[in-house]
Amino acid sequence: IYVFLMPLFNPCKCIHGLVYSRSKIFLAQIFQAYKYIIFSFTVKKIVWHLLILNKMLFKAVLQI
Repeated sequence: IYVFLMPLFNPCKCIHGLVYSRSKIFLAQIFQAYKYIIFSFTVKKIVWHLLILNKMLFKAVLQI
């Protein structure tokens, strides 16, 4: 009976495994995209702040 029931349980396991691996890949991709967006955003912010600092320093140097 167990041997007969095994094929019935196996497709469910296979489907579950497929769905699980797919969702894991999907989540990983979302996470990567999210990380990239945050990274680019912070880089832009840092560059922007550096530019403002440079302008302020440049003005200060000119005033001296």
